[in-house]
Amino acid sequence: MIRQLCLCAAAALLLSGCGAEKDPPALSQQEDNRVKEPMTQTITPATAEELGRKTAIELTVTEENQVRSAPASLYSGSGFSLYVLEGWEQISEDPDNPVWLKDESYLEVLPVEGLSAGEAEAWFMEERGYVSEDLLAGTLRGSLMSSSHNITLSFLAAEGPGRTYLVAWQYPVDQHDGHRRELEAMVKSFQVVK
Repeated sequence: MIRQLCLCAAAALLLSGCGAEKDPPALSQQEDNRVKEPMTQTITPATAEELGRKTAIELTVTEENQVRSAPASLYSGSGFSLYVLEGWEQISEDPDNPVWLKDESYLEVLPVEGLSAGEAEAWFMEERGYVSEDLLAGTLRGSLMSSSHNITLSFLAAEGPGRTYLVAWQYPVDQHDGHRRELEAMVKSFQVVK
């Protein structure tokens, strides 16, 4: 019962801003119009066979110089796929915008139409109210990280056919090694369907 209340409270906090729409930064008059349009392209999730990926694997997670293997299942979304470790609860069933939660940490995939990877990153940082620093020194395929209010938010942008995918993961600073390492292992498995 307490776990359910905690999960509901965490989900409510994560999703509290979902209904409010912020204007993205003005890129130019022409580009600004296409940013505000809703997702128009529907992409059917591919099967594991179509992706050439296994439905279940062992992901390698490194914590405090210890390497461990952890079971993960393939998730196929609208134009992308990634492996999700056991213990991460999916709280959004939307194939365009799935969200997974574990304690106070989360992983989200957010597709954006009409923006390049750089434009999508700028829009995302303004939308979430973060100032970016490349604290990972580009080691996770161009990801950026920002620490604010004892929360660390990291993300990367990957361009696909007709849209850019923002993969964002957030965890409390005090869970620096545990959840962070699991999130990084899952993010490294992210692939755009070509």
